[in-house]
Amino acid sequence: MSTGKSQIEVVTANGFSTFEKGSSSRTSTYENLVQNSELFWDTLRDFFKSSGRELQIPVVEGKRLDLHRLFIEVTSRGGLEEVINNRRCKEVIEVFKFKTAVTNAAHVLKTNYRKTLLQFEHAYFQAPRSTFQGNGMEMKPGAVVTGRIDEKFGSGYLVTMKMGSKEFKGVIFHTSSQEDPTTHRNKRAKSSHGRPKFPRSSYNFFFAEQHVRIKAEGGGRKGPFTKEIAEMWKNLSESDKKVYQEIFLKDKERYKMELSQDKASKYSYAAKIVAATDAVETVAETNATETVAAINAAETVAATNAAEAVAETDAAETVADTDAVKAVAETDAAEAVAETDAVKAVGETDAAEAVAETDAMEIVAETDAAETIAVTDAMEIVAETDAAKAVAETDAPETVAATDAAETVAVTDAMEIVAATDAAASASASETVDEASE
Repeated sequence: MSTGKSQIEVVTANGFSTFEKGSSSRTSTYENLVQNSELFWDTLRDFFKSSGRELQIPVVEGKRLDLHRLFIEVTSRGGLEEVINNRRCKEVIEVFKFKTAVTNAAHVLKTNYRKTLLQFEHAYFQAPRSTFQGNGMEMKPGAVVTGRIDEKFGSGYLVTMKMGSKEFKGVIFHTSSQEDPTTHRNKRAKSSHGRPKFPRSSYNFFFAEQHVRIKAEGGGRKGPFTKEIAEMWKNLSESDKKVYQEIFLKDKERYKMELSQDKASKYSYAAKIVAATDAVETVAETNATETVAAINAAETVAATNAAEAVAETDAAETVADTDAVKAVAETDAAEAVAETDAVKAVGETDAAEAVAETDAMEIVAETDAAETIAVTDAMEIVAETDAAKAVAETDAPETVAATDAAETVAVTDAMEIVAATDAAASASASETVDEASE
């Protein structure tokens, strides 16, 4: 992060930004990371990948270190800085129950945590909602913005950024100011980290004073002079010790006052963080409400469209039903016409058959009349023949023979006439019936 008089350029630490969701495509919060081991590992790998690094799992006492468990144990105690300040490194390491006791727990914890989880802690625990948000907008990685520093705290700043006419509030952390693990300083100085120093005992004040004096008077003498100064303190009178005890009491009061101020400062900072977080959550809730309203409106439109589509379908089905009824009516009418035509045809056929039967009966009657005439003629011929016979019998036997021959001829002719008449009548009746059938 580079700062000017009135501008701040936000550059993501090691190329990583909490604006990115990573390949897991899931928005990660501290609570989700703690509860979901799979999400934690996906997010941590994306974190390293985004900065061009490869995640390497540390091995302690021949066992791969469970970074998810380590992250939970450290952050549940306030983060790495708090664990170190409160001298709880051994407490954290003991949770893993290694086969052999880890004698250098503080060194093991700090070295491995700083390599793998410290920057991850800054991104998701110290500022789990550190994405700058405001008025529904979201900044993109690499964006350059202007703004102001509202307040400085231990390892970062409370800031207000501007992007166009929109304001964003958030937190910027230092990520490069890490303690060199190879530097061995006094435990009291290491434990401060911005916190008040513990009060020194009366013996400490006496020791410091005598150490400076002996070294100045010693003419180049070296050594801690511990035994010599301890012997001097042992032989010091109670009245002389009281002077150093009063110094100790004043230093103790100083520590109490600074500690109280430090706690008040932290509470004030926490309240500001909560207020900023609440503001961001309010914006997020407003956006969520607007999104729900838009979804409901879209669903209403979809329901209306569906109802209209159903109405159109019903109308089409009604038209189809009407057309079908019309088609059935037309079919029934056509069938009625066809049946009427068939009845007419049958009637005409029956009339033709009646005419034919009448004609046939007339022909039969005519035939019967002809036959009657023929029979009458034959009877007349027979009568005439009988008369002739009588004459012939009178005349001569020859005449009788001639008469018999004539009778035979007459009978034959009569029979031929009757046969011809029957054949003609039969042929005429057949032709009449055929014409009627046609």
